[in-house]
Amino acid sequence: SVVILVVASTLFCILRKKKKPSSGEEPTSRMLPTDERSSDSQPAIMTKNKRFSYSDVTKMTNNFQRILGKGGFGMVYYGTVNGTEEVAVKMLSQSSSQGYKQFKAEVELLLRVHHKNLVGLVGYCDERENLALIYEYMANGDLDEHMSGKRGGAFLNWA
Repeated sequence: SVVILVVASTLFCILRKKKKPSSGEEPTSRMLPTDERSSDSQPAIMTKNKRFSYSDVTKMTNNFQRILGKGGFGMVYYGTVNGTEEVAVKMLSQSSSQGYKQFKAEVELLLRVHHKNLVGLVGYCDERENLALIYEYMANGDLDEHMSGKRGGAFLNWA
């Protein structure tokens, strides 16, 4: 009977937590769930202040001048927002195996999740075939470079 009581209490807590959204979370009503995009439809992700136009992305990256790296999603470029905030702009490659669904899922997740150990999402671009994720710039490189020893020099201070 103790096991049943523990299981029932756990289920009660889980269900209660799901029904009550935390006050710090952004409402999901600004995001419209769609699986596919048509060329005449509005962007599936709707936020007020994190959406950039492709023209904005071109300006912030100085016409994609400085390449930081390349991944499965596409090329990553260095940029600045308003000439002050450094950013890394990840552009979806046309040949990428990850499509719009993956892009949308990543934006929706990163707009809601904030943690000191995650690079923050500054914004995104969703203009037809021009899809970009705009992250905070991390000046010391990425974790993979440090873990694999690819990036010579000083070790990270984990304290």
